[in-house]
Amino acid sequence: MKDNKYLMAIVGILAGLMCGLFGVGILLAAYVSRVTDTTDEFKANMSLVFIVENIFRIISYSLVGIITLESLKMTACLFPFMLVGLFSGIYSSRILDDKLVKKIVILLLIISVIVLVIKNI
Repeated sequence: MKDNKYLMAIVGILAGLMCGLFGVGILLAAYVSRVTDTTDEFKANMSLVFIVENIFRIISYSLVGIITLESLKMTACLFPFMLVGLFSGIYSSRILDDKLVKKIVILLLIISVIVLVIKNI
C-alpha cells in the first residue's frame, strides 16, 4: 500500500476529512502509521495534526460561544490529570516496543470512535 501513491493520496484526503469534519482520528492514525517509519515520526506527525486541529477548534469555539467560563473552570480542574496522562505516555513509550505503541494508539482511537457512536445513537 505504501508504494501506491494514488491510494495513499485518497486515504490521506479521506483521513483529513474525517478528522476535520467529525474529529475521528482512526483513519488518520492508520494513514500516518503507514507513511512513517519510526514511532518518533508517528508521534510527531500525530501531535502536529492534533495541535493544529485544536488551535482551530479553540478559536472557532470561542467565536461561536461554546467555550464558557464554566468550561474553562472544568478545564482547569482536569489539567493536572492531563499532565499525568501526558507524562505517563511519554515514559511508557520509552519502555514499550515501537510497533506496540502504534497498535495501542490505533486501538485507543478505535475504542474512542465506538464510544462516540454508541453515545450518539
